[in-house]
Amino acid sequence: MSLPTATKIEDRAIGALKNVVDEHVTMGALFNSMDKEMAWDGYIYIFFEGSKGEAKKDLDDKVPVQIKGHVDEKRKYMNKQRITYPVFLEDLQIYFRDRGTLYFQIFMTEDGKKKEIFYSSLFPTKIKTYLELAVRKKNKKTINIAFTKLRQDPEALYQVVKQFSIESKKQGFGEGQIVKNTILLKDMDKVKSISATVVGATNEYDFLRRIKDGDICIYGTIGNSSIELPLEWQGDTKYVIGRIVNRKISVADVVYYDKYEVEVDTDSKFIVIPSPNVQIHFSDKKIDFKARSEIKQLRNDAEFILAMMGNTEVKFGDKAFSYADAKIPKELLDELNFYIDLDEVLKMLEFEYSRPFSEVTGAILNQFVTLVEIKNGLKNKLLQHKLHTYDWKIEDKYLPLIIVKGEREENILINRIYTHTHQTLNTDDNGNYYKVPSFSHIDGNVLGNLFYYDYNYFAEQIRKAEVNDFTVNTLNHASLVLIQAYDLNGDIQLLELAKLLQEKIKNHEQMGDICLINILQIKKRIEKLSEEDKRDLTNITSCDLQILFGISVLLNDLEKAEKCFEEMEDELKEEYKKFPIFSLYQKLLR
Repeated sequence: MSLPTATKIEDRAIGALKNVVDEHVTMGALFNSMDKEMAWDGYIYIFFEGSKGEAKKDLDDKVPVQIKGHVDEKRKYMNKQRITYPVFLEDLQIYFRDRGTLYFQIFMTEDGKKKEIFYSSLFPTKIKTYLELAVRKKNKKTINIAFTKLRQDPEALYQVVKQFSIESKKQGFGEGQIVKNTILLKDMDKVKSISATVVGATNEYDFLRRIKDGDICIYGTIGNSSIELPLEWQGDTKYVIGRIVNRKISVADVVYYDKYEVEVDTDSKFIVIPSPNVQIHFSDKKIDFKARSEIKQLRNDAEFILAMMGNTEVKFGDKAFSYADAKIPKELLDELNFYIDLDEVLKMLEFEYSRPFSEVTGAILNQFVTLVEIKNGLKNKLLQHKLHTYDWKIEDKYLPLIIVKGEREENILINRIYTHTHQTLNTDDNGNYYKVPSFSHIDGNVLGNLFYYDYNYFAEQIRKAEVNDFTVNTLNHASLVLIQAYDLNGDIQLLELAKLLQEKIKNHEQMGDICLINILQIKKRIEKLSEEDKRDLTNITSCDLQILFGISVLLNDLEKAEKCFEEMEDELKEEYKKFPIFSLYQKLLR
């Protein structure tokens, strides 16, 4: 069997396309054979919807077309949905100087009985990309262009022709200002808004399909300009469209999310995103997990993924989706259980950690790991007693804890300062308990570097504290620790709390002179002592070296302060170096 002549091939190709055009009520065609025009084979006419296409006023547009026919002996092209085929650069340059062209490649069997139509909507910005690519590749005559198989449906052809009409009208000639000012993809961060017109799309999936087919151009505005400019067209660019779905996601009747985002891309990938940490790739049947959000969300995500592992069905709203047994790597399983454990510990500590895990450093993560290990009993060899205090460090700040060693492996952790479930107490010889502030036994260096401060809670505990012979020294010490914390971080609210404590205990018979010295050392830190304050100090009669030392420091009498300090026993000297009055003494020494 001999192959058909070039004329017959072209006639068959033109006939195949014209047959589709003629089946549509608002399309017509005028095609020429044997390349009678320089670079086009004629036009497809489109008419306004509802017209019969009989009057000039009905004409919507006259779209230029190029038609090429080929015999596809080995079915190299006919059985594909998308192909590439060479086009002469010289022709592309002619199309570019005009409004572009709708280019058809039509493949047929040797006998012409079976034909497949492929098309490419070569509007100016698309041609611009191909011409620039040819320069980069140093092509001199041709460049491969992407073509999409046309569905055997007149309406599908109409949508392609109408879409080309819209884009080519909007862009004008390739050498015009609109195309010259095309927004490059590398400048997308400058784009204020984007828009696109899509013919015949009924949903976002149609929209993405048309983008992938190369039919649609996206337009954007930059800065304060309202002029829409075309975005650079790139055949390998992936576009993603997403929307929020206000439906619940549940597994085994447990609701994990009230809404989710759905994303579909131009590769037909379908992704459900219920949280910043989780992506469910239905197309690839896999779950991606990456810790980005705060811990409460991470815990919920972890429980959701683990629930999916134990079931074979997930519900989106009322619609159930079945899946095979979900399997995840052991490393991810351990990570998910870690977030659950960590959230449990933080709840136990009544501690809110709101920083997103995308900002958490490796060092901070290690601190969380240590906390979970303590809770899970993995450090129990270091715990010799039932109760332990532990100054847990997070982000170079402290959260003081009490560890209650468990009967088995797991331990109970208590927030030593901000607990609302436990009370700090002093006891007398008869077993009576008296309330004191929870920070009473905290080291000053720790109190001055807490992860966070709740001054109202401190003040509430001070107000509730009981003053008697068994608590007064503890309360005085707590005040000194607050002053020491102020010396470390300069937070004046700590001094206000220290003063509140001194005012509470100053009338106790044990505290008269001591409270005066402490109240005045608080005052000296924020303002000068008055003459009346100095008289009050000089009127104190005492032989106690500690009292005399404090008076001398507050009166700036360095010689007497040095003498008092030298007369103290060595053990008392070392103890005194921890007191805040000693920091005022050191200032005198300078």
